[in-house]
Amino acid sequence: MENIKTFLEENLSKILAMLRHGRPVVTQEWVKTGSSFWEKKDRFFDEHGYRPHVLGIEVSEEEAAYARQYLDDLKARMDARLNRHKAETPYVPEHERRAKFLAKRLAKENRKAAKCSQIAHLAITPRYAGTGSTDAWVIMPNGHLMEGSLTTRNYGRIHTYTWVNPPAECLVLRWGKPDQHSQHTFEVLQMPKGNKLTSEQKKAVQGIQENIAARWEGRITGKNHNLSPSMGEGWGLCERTYNLVTEVPSVETVYSTEEKVEVVEEDNSPAKPASVSALEALANRFKK
Repeated sequence: MENIKTFLEENLSKILAMLRHGRPVVTQEWVKTGSSFWEKKDRFFDEHGYRPHVLGIEVSEEEAAYARQYLDDLKARMDARLNRHKAETPYVPEHERRAKFLAKRLAKENRKAAKCSQIAHLAITPRYAGTGSTDAWVIMPNGHLMEGSLTTRNYGRIHTYTWVNPPAECLVLRWGKPDQHSQHTFEVLQMPKGNKLTSEQKKAVQGIQENIAARWEGRITGKNHNLSPSMGEGWGLCERTYNLVTEVPSVETVYSTEEKVEVVEEDNSPAKPASVSALEALANRFKK
C-alpha cells in the first residue's frame, strides 16, 4: 500500500487536473496475454482479462480499492473547500459582475493603446511612379525631418529607410497611392506627445502636401484623359495651401500645338555693284 500511496501523492497535480475535467483515474483495461490468436481471443471474451489501472499503470485489486478510497476523500475535501468558499464570498448580482468585467477589459485596452501609441519600427521604400507610390516622414518638433537608417538592395537601385523607436515628440506620417487611378491614402502613424503639433511641424506638413499636390493634382491619366483623384485635405493637420483640381482641362489647353513663326520679309532692293578690290581679288584667283 505504501507504493500506491507514494505514487498517488507524487501525481497529485495530474489527478486534480483529471478530476476537474471529469476524466477517470482508476480504469479497467484489458491486458493482452498469450501468443496465439486463439489465446488472445479467449482472453478477450474472458472477464478476467480486464485488470485495474491507475493513471494507465496496472495495479492489484487491493491497490485499486485504496486508490478509489483516496479519490473519494480527495473529492470530499474539494467539495468542502468549494462550499466554504461560496459561503464566505458575498453574493454579487449578475449585472455588477458584468460591469466589473467590462471595466477591467476597458482598462486593459487603454493600457494596450497607450503602449501602441508610439510605434516601435517603421520601414519604407520611397517610390514615386505610376504604381505603388509611397513615402513616410518622421518630423521632429523643430520641423526638420529625421533621417532613417539606409539600406540598399538590387545593386543600390532600391533604397529602404528604417526608423526604430522614433521619439515620442515626433510626428510620423505615411502616404501612398496604389496607382494613377486610385485615391491617396494619408496615415498618421504617431502623434506627438500630448497630441499637439508645433508651428514648425505644421509648416513641414504643409510643404510635404504641396510637394505631393505638385506631382498629382490635375494630372491626366490613361488614354481617355481621366483626371487623377484629388488628394483633398491631405492629413487634415494644417490648413491647405494648394489648389484642388476637380475638372479635366480642355484638350486644346493640354495639347496646344500653336508655335510662334517668325516672318522674314523679302528684300527687293537692287543689288549694289561689286567694288574694284573685290574684282581684282577674283581675277588674281583665276590667274593661278
